[in-house]
Amino acid sequence: MSVKNKIKNTKDDIQSLKTEFKKHATEFKKQAQEIKSEFKKQTKIILRHFRVLQEDSDSKIKLIAEQHGSIVDKLDQHTVILENHTEMIGSLKEDMEIVKQDVGVLKEDVSVLKQDVGVLKEDMEIVKQDVGSIKHELTQKVDRDEFIVLEKRVGIVELKL
Repeated sequence: MSVKNKIKNTKDDIQSLKTEFKKHATEFKKQAQEIKSEFKKQTKIILRHFRVLQEDSDSKIKLIAEQHGSIVDKLDQHTVILENHTEMIGSLKEDMEIVKQDVGVLKEDVSVLKQDVGVLKEDMEIVKQDVGSIKHELTQKVDRDEFIVLEKRVGIVELKL
């Protein structure tokens, strides 16, 4: 084969390769367009899903924020109650100190009363003994009615004598 023929064959081969390349390039562009179109479609779907997730997250975050506000309000109320209770406890502590002092005084008073009751018991025993003695002495003595009767009898006896 001659060089001319070889060049012609090479030109034909190049032309054939060029045609085939264009065919593949067109096919590649078509596939690239399809991929690009599918990518855009999938991107839109993903964005839609992200928006739904974002809305859901936003609503949940809003709910949590509202609950947080409610919890903070409750906590503030509890803080006020705690402060009131702290004041009450302080007042009760002061009152308890006064009660302790009063109980101490009452203990001393009860001790004195016990001593006084002891003395009164002793005095009562003496009074009982004295009353017993007086009773005994009274039984030994004549009462007024008997004395009047005896006086009359003595008077009668004296007259007879």
